[in-house]
Amino acid sequence: RRLEPVPVADGVVHVKIGSRHGEIVTVAPEFEDCRAIAERSGRPVREIMAEATRSWHEQRRGPD
Repeated sequence: RRLEPVPVADGVVHVKIGSRHGEIVTVAPEFEDCRAIAERSGRPVREIMAEATRSWHEQRRGPD
């Protein structure tokens, strides 16, 4: 497993990347990062978690 920082509207969330045999099998935002941003911003934790996941996928894909 490894952690990668990704930007969200109100800060940065670390995303846990799990891989097996060189293939990515899980992508999960760090809950405590999301909770802290939710407390500061007043946004729901689930919204921030979804945004972090989208942001990670967009970074992997690169610019269109």
